[in-house]
Formats: sequence, C-alpha cells, structure tokens
Amino acid sequence: MKALLSILFLAAAALHAQGAVEGKVVTATDASPVRKATVLLRAASTAGDRPGQPGRDSYLTQTDSNGRFSIGGVAPGTYECVASRAGFEARPPNRSATTAAFPRITVENGARMADVVLRLTPLGVTTGRVLDAEGYPVSSANVMAMQYGYQQGKKVLLANRGAQSDHHGEYRIFDLFPGTYYVRANAGRSMQASPRSALTYYPSALAAAQAAPVEVTAAGETRSIDIRLQPLRAFAIRGKLPGAGAASPARSFNSFSVRPRPMEPDYLGGYSVSTRNNTTWEISGLAPGSYVVRMTGTDPATNVSQVAQAVVDIVNSDVDGVDLSFAPGSEISGSVKLAGTAAAALDSLRVTLLPNDEGQQLDSRVKADGTFSIPNVFPGAYRIGVEPVETVYPKSIRMGDRELADRQVEVTSGGGGLAIVVAGDFGKVQGMVTDAGGNPAAVHNVTLIPDQSKADWASLFKSTLTDTRGRFAIGGVAPGRYTVFAWQDAPPGAPQNAEFRKPFEQLGQEITVEPASVQTLELKALVTP
Repeated sequence: MKALLSILFLAAAALHAQGAVEGKVVTATDASPVRKATVLLRAASTAGDRPGQPGRDSYLTQTDSNGRFSIGGVAPGTYECVASRAGFEARPPNRSATTAAFPRITVENGARMADVVLRLTPLGVTTGRVLDAEGYPVSSANVMAMQYGYQQGKKVLLANRGAQSDHHGEYRIFDLFPGTYYVRANAGRSMQASPRSALTYYPSALAAAQAAPVEVTAAGETRSIDIRLQPLRAFAIRGKLPGAGAASPARSFNSFSVRPRPMEPDYLGGYSVSTRNNTTWEISGLAPGSYVVRMTGTDPATNVSQVAQAVVDIVNSDVDGVDLSFAPGSEISGSVKLAGTAAAALDSLRVTLLPNDEGQQLDSRVKADGTFSIPNVFPGAYRIGVEPVETVYPKSIRMGDRELADRQVEVTSGGGGLAIVVAGDFGKVQGMVTDAGGNPAAVHNVTLIPDQSKADWASLFKSTLTDTRGRFAIGGVAPGRYTVFAWQDAPPGAPQNAEFRKPFEQLGQEITVEPASVQTLELKALVTP
C-alpha cells in the first residue's frame, strides 16, 4: 500500500511539474492567422551537445482555424519552436536558422508559457514560357530559379527550385521565398529546340552577369518570365594522339576529360569525344570559354601510367593542333612523423594534394613506417594536407632543406620528397556572445577565420552555433592566428568569403591559439544586411 501511495505521489508531482506552451502562428507579412500549421516544440541544443543527440523531449500539434495552438504536459527545459505549413517558410533558404525564425522558450516547473508568436512567410510563384530562337514554344525544357549564395567561400548562383515546360512551353515554379532570382532554362531532351540551344538566362542572356533579375513577392505570382533560348555556339578542339604514325600506335591513350576554368558548380558538360584512325582526337560541342583538357592512359609497352594536360581557350572558332603529349606523371613521396602526444596511428592517416586550379584531389595512405607515395601527379601547384583533420594537423612540411611555410608544393617535371611532421595538440576556443543590449545571443554563428597566407587555410576554418545562453565551444583548433566573428544571421558559407567579411574586418577579434590551450572570449554579435 505504501509503495502504491509513493508511486501515485511521484506521478502527481511529475504531472504538477509539467508546463504548457500556447500561442499562435501568423503570416510575417500582415499577421494573418495560419490555420492547420504544424508546430513542433523540440529541445534546444546546448554548447556541450553532440549532433543528433537522442533522448530529448519534443512535442507536436496543429493550429486551429484562428492560427492558435496549445501544447500541454511539457517537461521543464528550453525548447525551440518550429512552425511549418505547405506554401510557407519560416526563413529564407539561403539563411541560417535564427531565434527570429525559430524562437526559444524556457518552460519552468508547472509554468504556462502563453502568447508565443511564430511567423511564417507566404511563398510566391513565377511563371512564363520557354521559346526557341524563332519564338516557338519548347516543351520539356528544364527551368531553374537561382539565387546567389556561397559555396566553399565563393559567391555563386545556386539552384533553388525548378520545373519543366509543358507542351505549350509554359512553366510554373512554386514555393519561392520572396526575393531576387535569376531564372535559367535549357532545352534538355526536347527535340523542338533546333539548332541546339545553349543554357540561357532570362530574358535571353548566355551569361549570368547579363541576366535580368526576377523579383518574387510573398503570396504573389510573377508572370511572363519568358526565356528565349539562344542557339548554341559550339566549337571543337583537335589534336594528334600520342604515338600517331608509329609502327604500334598506342591505342590505350584515349581517356579524356574536359572542365571549364574556373570550374562552374553546375557545369552540365554536353561535349563529345571522338578519335579517327588512331591518329587524331576531337572534342566537340564546347561553348566559348577557357577549358582544361586532360587525357590519361597506360603505355602498353611499359605498363606505366601516363598523363597529358593542356589549357585551351575558345573564342569564336575551332582550335586545332592542341598538344597533348604524354609523359609519365611525377611521383611525390615522403614521410610523416608524429610530434608530441598525437593519438593517431600513422597508417590511419592520408596525405592529400589538392590542385590550386580546382582539379581532382590526389592522396595516399601513410604506411605503418610513416612513408607514403602519390604517383601520377600533373605539373602544377598543390595544397598539401593530412587527413583526418580532426585527428592531426601539419606542424611542419619540408621539401629537402626548404620549409614550405605556405603548405603548398610546385610540381614540375620531376618528383620530390616531403618530410611532414603532424601533431594532435589542438587548442580550444570558447566563450559568450551577447547582442547590442548585452543579452545572451542564442543561435548565433561563431566563426574562426585562420591565417589565409597558408594555402590550406580552408581546412582550418571552424564554425559553430551558440546555445540558448549564448555560449559556444570550438575544439580541434590547430595552433595559429585566427580572427573570430560572431554573426547574427550570416548566410551559410559567407564568412569564408573575403569580400563578405570586408565591412566587418575591424570588428573581428584577433587571437593566437597555442598548442593544447584554452581561450575564453567575449564577443559582440554582428548584424548583417
């Protein structure tokens, strides 16, 4: 009996400790109620949480006809309020989550949190037609609404949402967050676009820089965004195959790749490669621009891998006589040593070479004795790295008696030996972010920008979000100089871009991280435009 009474008492105490959250969901434009919106109450993260940490409380409900919601039985804690409904969004797709979009509330024992307001922005639509160069409709064309964003620290156009044109050439792109877009079309597999059509931006531009912006409004429809596809100005580049005219032509030398300089994030390819009588090669279907042409293969006589590469500029005509003479690739070898108390086995590491010219990364696993070898390295400049970056960082890199302070190597015609010393005595940066009023700034982005004189600076870049109390902690920081910023809502990837940071450079806090050190900072949040 006493046991039963104890259970009932504990149950009653637990029920009494539970709180409630009530509020409404409205539009961000005119505060109209949003009915049948889903409201999720999920436990907010703290500075010590692991990503995807399980076992946290969450609650789900739906708004009524007046946009109101009520959630009972909420355990004490700090929660993030997330509202959603088809045709609405709480934040732009190119912005990080903030407390403005997803408010945070703290539920005390048995407390009732009332008047929580969640705002959703109605999404817009853009419509138009895709036409060929003569003004006839093009069906099955791929149409994409794009916005500027950041990718690996570079400002580029990124795809947002898309659609296909119907048999009248008409298209509709739904669920666009209000803002500025650039609409692009290509004929895809359509047989109606003749001659072949180029990738074309609204209204008829071949380059994004000449495209006209399209403004999409909340709950609005932007009409008559008609795109007239431009004929594809396609050219070819040609050259002789290695070994052409020899008694035993090297038939295995026919593996080609072509990429623009610089590499475009959404490069669609579309070229074709052909050889003739085992003497010449041709790559056709290339638009004007600069390209890197690469050919790889194996010499059948020696079984040695060989490589060839050339930079080709197409202006307004075909390019003949491109020299792709094969030569054995260089071999970059060397050794890796551990310094200090790095908790890593040598054979768990990889040495990487990343071309400065945006080519393919090369790498080699380190052997148990610390040696490594990377074959078939093209001539050019490479950034040197050691992975996994969470385990070790390069402390010193030497080639012969020369220290490679910028952590890059220039490969010419011969190979070379690298002596790499790695360490694992990372530092830690922690602290607090406050807003203009001195209040803790939750869900703010804290970024550590490393010394950019080093070629591998991007691998040292660190970022995290503050917790509900404005605290942050960043571990695994390689020793060196950094500038620290705290952003209220910087677009993802933007802090890595030097032009984006330029107006804020004097507001960053410069620090030097020593091996195995802990630094505690107090930062003021920066508000971006």
